[in-house]
Amino acid sequence: MTYDVVVFDVLGTVVDEDEARKRATATLFASAGRSADAVDAFALAWDEAESELIGAVAGARAGWETHDAICLKALRDIVRRDEAGASFSAEAMSTAALFGRDIEPWPESVRAIDALRAERPVIALTNGSAPTMAEMSRRTGLRWTELISADDVETFKPNPRMYERLTSRGIAEPRTTLFVAAHPWDLDTAAQHCYRTALVLRPGVPAEAGYDHLVDDLDGIVALFSATAG
Repeated sequence: MTYDVVVFDVLGTVVDEDEARKRATATLFASAGRSADAVDAFALAWDEAESELIGAVAGARAGWETHDAICLKALRDIVRRDEAGASFSAEAMSTAALFGRDIEPWPESVRAIDALRAERPVIALTNGSAPTMAEMSRRTGLRWTELISADDVETFKPNPRMYERLTSRGIAEPRTTLFVAAHPWDLDTAAQHCYRTALVLRPGVPAEAGYDHLVDDLDGIVALFSATAG
């Protein structure tokens, strides 16, 4: 099977969002003179609160807010529940919530995307805020044929409108497009829209059946195309 277009989820798939959130949390704790012992647990709770808010928007149970706004809202929610949360300044929390600009790609991501883009369109389809994702991509050297953000659709994956954006704009024909993500829920919805799927086994991602391809990293995606060409 050959693919004309490759579509990538970004957060967690191409870049290490979890590590960046932990760094932002550590900086937030340091700004208030708090021990770093609870950084990992706090970052996880923040991530879970953010996911709940994003899910509410995607499921049309809440109105539209950008990813950056939701990131800050989730952080404030966690701080309100935290006994020592009052020690964080509003400025420090606002800065922490923009950690998306400081996310780093996984080691092979820039190289792999450059290799793929040399032969075909490579599209980013991300829940991230457009300005933040554009700045992060510029800083890290991630070069996309096109970057489509949730801001463009005013909802989040897995809302079907995110996936339909690719076809409504004539960017991709699902049956000849490979959709790459490290999130089974993302690929499941993509498959419902007839995209071919590749699950990237980033740390903590279980190898699950039901996808067209399983790869350890983005070099594995490059290898798929090399094998097809050979």
